[in-house]
Amino acid sequence: MTLRKATEIDAQIGARVRDRRVLSGITQTVMGLAVGVSAQQVQKYENGKSRISAGRLLIFARILGTNVSEFYTGLENWTEDFGNGDQGAAQRRKFILTREDVRLISGYLSIKDRRVRVSVLRLLETNL
Repeated sequence: MTLRKATEIDAQIGARVRDRRVLSGITQTVMGLAVGVSAQQVQKYENGKSRISAGRLLIFARILGTNVSEFYTGLENWTEDFGNGDQGAAQRRKFILTREDVRLISGYLSIKDRRVRVSVLRLLETNL
């Protein structure tokens, strides 16, 4: 029995794990120690280079204080070609959050004063 290579869906799930980890303030090193792998292996999971097993995904979810289903939300109608010329992969990839996106969201969520949050939101909306 041979295992399939990691696919675009693995990259999507890995990116969601990364986003949740960064928002939680957990480093790859700490995450790796918690699940018994190296920081480099965590990076491979997050970049979609390696597949995350169901059991390990459950451990990630518990460490990150969420449910496994969070990593699959929005993927219900996934139509992947499993590496045979998937034309939509680049289109879907643009929805993966960048580091700047994660920093922006973290910063916004950390604002305690409602008036300041509203002001920041208005500033962002004026530039749309």
